[in-house]
Amino acid sequence: MKKPETHVNLSMCGKTISVGVNHQQQPMITDAERRGRILRGLQRLTSEARQLDREQAAAKAQGLIDEATWLVGALTDVEAAIAAPRENHVGKAAAAAARVLVKQLPGCFDSVQEASGWAIGHLPLTAARRQAGQDELAKTRLGQQRHTLRQAFWRSAEQAALLVAARVSASLDAGKCLDEAERVGRFI
Repeated sequence: MKKPETHVNLSMCGKTISVGVNHQQQPMITDAERRGRILRGLQRLTSEARQLDREQAAAKAQGLIDEATWLVGALTDVEAAIAAPRENHVGKAAAAAARVLVKQLPGCFDSVQEASGWAIGHLPLTAARRQAGQDELAKTRLGQQRHTLRQAFWRSAEQAALLVAARVSASLDAGKCLDEAERVGRFI
């Protein structure tokens, strides 16, 4: 059976093109939304475990959920720091050098932009390049920290899911248990 597909005509620049749209395709969610869904689902499954007198499993799972929640907060902070715009130290130093060059050597450069391009290519700008390197190193370290936090989150979430979702998913597969937690968390 053919999948239902709609064609939409778009007019751009005097041309009309037909684009197919699949209405059954699931929208993509971000990692942060997925982590939130999983945490909500795990919380709900932990509450159900308590109601079914599985207090010991629920207590262990709650500790893991609390750890995963803390990890999500730390991960959000690290991802925001990685996404923050970086200062262009070399460009600023080259612009400052270009202003001095234009002032000291009138007639050598047609504009400040030309002098700035020459300064970037020919002047060492050592302090600015060192600072740019330190910024890149800091960004690399943040990336490593993000990787470590992600691994710790998924480890905690899998362990909690195995404690409370194995009964529902009828499996001891951590992936299926996480999928069940995400499914439950989608509707909360």
